[in-house]
Amino acid sequence: MHGKFSADGKEYMITDPRTPKPWVNYLTNGRYCTFMSHTGGGYTFWKDPFVNGITRWGPRLKGAALGREVYIRTEFNGLKIDPCIPGDWASYKIKRRFRNAIYDITVNNPEGVQYGVREIRIDGEKYESNILPIYADGRIHRVEVTLGEK
Repeated sequence: MHGKFSADGKEYMITDPRTPKPWVNYLTNGRYCTFMSHTGGGYTFWKDPFVNGITRWGPRLKGAALGREVYIRTEFNGLKIDPCIPGDWASYKIKRRFRNAIYDITVNNPEGVQYGVREIRIDGEKYESNILPIYADGRIHRVEVTLGEK
């Protein structure tokens, strides 16, 4: 048993976070929507999740605690990479499907900084912007992000 209903029966309360599958709730007013899992992960968007989504990557990263997140913002012209992370994170990986392509993103933090993108490489080629282009080609694109000062 991972939870129980409140005494009045109007609310289900998770008492053991080790559920077999994520427990997800959503909140919307028809334009703004957010999904939240019981472990702190979720997804938020305005009107259209493919155009105006913000992916919140939850705390299941090695060594992460609740409340530490990595955001990749969906922009009209691509995915914006601008992490703000704890300085003790040496690296992390994210796979993100966006407009019929998969972005296999590795972020390396050799200087132990909390923010600042020094370099981005896509499929081995240096890329000058922190907004990743839209590929929509059905392929996997390898993205390497190095944090630090330019």
